[in-house]
Amino acid sequence: MSEAEAMRLLDAVRDGSFRRALIRTPQLELELERPGDTSSAEPSTALPDPSRPTLIVTAPAPGRVSELVATGTAVDAGGVVARLVVGRRVDALAAATAGTVVSLRCRRGEFVVYGQPILELTGTEPSAE
Repeated sequence: MSEAEAMRLLDAVRDGSFRRALIRTPQLELELERPGDTSSAEPSTALPDPSRPTLIVTAPAPGRVSELVATGTAVDAGGVVARLVVGRRVDALAAATAGTVVSLRCRRGEFVVYGQPILELTGTEPSAE
């Protein structure tokens, strides 16, 4: 595939002509996927509480989601909520605050881009000590 053909394919994916493209050669396998509707992700089982802070966990780099906690899961601050395969490494995505996962914005195995929302977390009330 020439560089011009690759650029046309990338433009087609970017402008919406294609949602997903897979290119295989003897030396390379390249998969391009445009972020889309996540309505097929697992449905949320908990409703957000408007009185509690909400945090959106986003992808720190493009990669494939290899692990994802379920909606309704209670997590501690610093607890791993997802794992992202980036190249040959696996990055653990941690919750910045304790709370409950109220919605998933992607599915396990999905390719995500930098900054794409992974999940939504509703924080817990600060403990009064």
